[in-house]
Amino acid sequence: MEFRQIQYFLAICKYRNISHAAKAIHLSQQALSKQIHELEEELGVSLFIRSTKGVELTRYAQKLEAPARQMLAKRDEIVQMIEDMKKEEVTHLRIGFIHGGFNPYGVISTKSIFDWEQQYRPLEVDVFERLPSALEEMLEQEELDLAVTIDGRANPPLVKKLVSMEPAYILFSNQNQAMQRDPFTAEDLRQQRILISQFDSWPQQAMEQIEHYLGFQPDYKIYHGNFDQGVERVRQNEGILIAGKNFCLSRNMKGLDARRFPNEDFIFYHYLAYKSGRKLAKPILSILRQYEESPPKL
Repeated sequence: MEFRQIQYFLAICKYRNISHAAKAIHLSQQALSKQIHELEEELGVSLFIRSTKGVELTRYAQKLEAPARQMLAKRDEIVQMIEDMKKEEVTHLRIGFIHGGFNPYGVISTKSIFDWEQQYRPLEVDVFERLPSALEEMLEQEELDLAVTIDGRANPPLVKKLVSMEPAYILFSNQNQAMQRDPFTAEDLRQQRILISQFDSWPQQAMEQIEHYLGFQPDYKIYHGNFDQGVERVRQNEGILIAGKNFCLSRNMKGLDARRFPNEDFIFYHYLAYKSGRKLAKPILSILRQYEESPPKL
């Protein structure tokens, strides 16, 4: 005896008509009759007396009706209990960002975090900062659920979804008189010292990218420290940094100024990466759906 057969039995008890009962439970009359016939065979008794006007309940059906309702009510109670237990389970997320302070602020929006807290209580989020290569290795080993990265190079075990694009900006000290020109061009950067972190994921690639958009090789200074430490060097007017627009909008800019990079084709691309074929937690799926509904734009 299955719960769905009990549900069908009670529908016929209610409507006293197989056709009406079948319509109410969105089942064909033939399928409903077949299920009731199988139930009667299992029980070894007839439950209904069929006629052209409908059906009448046999004494077995009359006796069975009340316990059947109790069975369905108990089933609903059990299902609700399981749902409540699921809500009590901790949703645990492990998210990786690029090490060194050059994280794409705003890719995982404040609204998304708020939605997580409201919908997936209790929620635990562990944040890891690593170089992009380490983030990808952790994703492959399933030590991370999601990573935010600027590395868009293909890596077959992983899916990389483009979620954000932002123009490159020049971050400089407000003491830097040469950068106060308005407008300024690429030529104004010839005498500027561009700071490159030794901890940069690909220092050589970063320099090649800057040279590509400037059209010449500027003066570089490799410093020991992460991006945030480089910002402090900029405040001391030791050089300039290339940063994304979101960084300039979301961080403390005291003592700093920012201008759009002279070559407006210089764009930073940000990706959400996860392991292909792996079941993702609901909060992560909600983030991905958000970007599917609103494709990235500058």
